[in-house]
Amino acid sequence: MKKIIYISVFCAISSLLIGQAYKVKKLDLSGVIFSEKQTKEIKLLPFSEKKEFWTPTKSDVEELEKYLPVWISKNELDVAKGILKDLKNYKRQYLGFLENGKRFIYVNAFCKSFYKNDKSWRTHFVFVMDGGSCFFQIIYDCDKKSFSRFLINGIA
Repeated sequence: MKKIIYISVFCAISSLLIGQAYKVKKLDLSGVIFSEKQTKEIKLLPFSEKKEFWTPTKSDVEELEKYLPVWISKNELDVAKGILKDLKNYKRQYLGFLENGKRFIYVNAFCKSFYKNDKSWRTHFVFVMDGGSCFFQIIYDCDKKSFSRFLINGIA
């Protein structure tokens, strides 16, 4: 009987710890916020060269999302116009990092044809080479309320 209790307690604690490691804040239908810990574990650019991270809040992301369509609409690329037209159907991952003490949010976005068959985007960073306008990334400066480094994937 003691073994069963110990095993049950171990399983319960283990599931809590595992759940915490991949816990993300869900934001309605638009995306997920990765924690500081999750972002720190990503060993891909641009995070491999960063030293400090933070967890954005829901209000940080809501503010970013308020400005994102306006910023994309000012971009002259035809592909950006297509992204803007379908922006509500893109899912996003929000990851916070610091540069010289300033807070930035890295937005990793992908279209419906990617996420409709793959739910792992909710807990794992999505990194795709190519894919065209189905994938884009942009960085938001929380202090200046501005965007930079708007990247749209190429086509193979």
